[in-house]
Amino acid sequence: MYVRLVILAWLTIASANSYAAAAFVQSTVKSVYPQADGSFVIILTNDASTCSAVSPKYFFVTPAQNGMTVDGAKAMLAATLTAFALGSSLALSFDDATIYCYVNRISMQ
Repeated sequence: MYVRLVILAWLTIASANSYAAAAFVQSTVKSVYPQADGSFVIILTNDASTCSAVSPKYFFVTPAQNGMTVDGAKAMLAATLTAFALGSSLALSFDDATIYCYVNRISMQ
């Protein structure tokens, strides 16, 4: 009985962690704002209906946020700038649970 209670308590604690609420948006890139720490902000032509209340929405690509690594941020910056230069659209997957809209996947369309 004690083992069952310990396992149940462990599962409850493990599942109580905050997880990113994945949301998606697709649009062309309006601007890119690189920051000194290696992160950058993507501003899209069309805003997403979710995430922060401000307009235009800022989508942050930040290492150590939403599973992002430094190398991943560099690759996403290259893809974002390529889409911006070509006028192609990007599909972003981002964390809808914060006002920073932390991006963790990008696909150029």
